[in-house]
Parts: sequence; C-alpha cells; structure tokens
Amino acid sequence: MSNTEKMAAAVEILVKKYEEVEVPNDVPGMEKLIQDHIQGRKEILDDLASTVTHGETLLSCIKGDNSEIHFVQATHVRSLEK
Repeated sequence: MSNTEKMAAAVEILVKKYEEVEVPNDVPGMEKLIQDHIQGRKEILDDLASTVTHGETLLSCIKGDNSEIHFVQATHVRSLEK
C-alpha cells in the first residue's frame, strides 16, 4: 500500500469516526470533542507532510539531484516494498 493510499484510508477512517460521534450537550464534553478533532487533524497533517517529503525525496532520486542517491534509493525502495 502506497503512502497516498494509506493517507486516503486514514482520512476516510477519521471522517467516518467524526460522522458517528454524538455532539455532547455539556462544556467539558464539547471541549474534549474539540481536542479530539484537533489531535486527529494534527495527525493527518503530520502524515501528509511525511508523504510530501517522501515524494520529494523520490523525485530527487529520479532526477539525480541527490549526491547520496544510491543510499537514498535503497532506503526508499525498501520502504516502498513494505
């Protein structure tokens, strides 16, 4: 499964979770819900940043812009094989 497929699956799971959540009628419950949403958003954004970095590194390897291309290629090929 590629990084983009993993991201799509993670976003889908998060959206389904938010759709099924009951909105609390009290302040502490609503504050917790907001914090949960903020944490979920942060995790998705962190994953997106990681995916972008991974893609940029792969593109750099393909273009030959990286002086450590052999090590980087081997690292990303192993990562993609997982």
